[in-house]
Amino acid sequence: MSHDHRFEPIFMYFKHLFTYALSMVIFFQMEMKVMLAKFFQHFDLHLDESECFEIGSRATIFPLCEIKCTVTPRQ
Repeated sequence: MSHDHRFEPIFMYFKHLFTYALSMVIFFQMEMKVMLAKFFQHFDLHLDESECFEIGSRATIFPLCEIKCTVTPRQ
């Protein structure tokens, strides 16, 4: 019984697309980290006096009340 080679190129094509998509996801995650670092490097965030800084915990961490803050450029 001979081995059928018709399905191997399709598998390799999808494997290539998966590795490309995964590498792009990792690249954009790193790019977003750099953008956030630059944002916090150039701006100050100040919590409004009427707001609390209490944190709740379920599957993820979340604020217990709405967060209102002012964003000012650093000098």
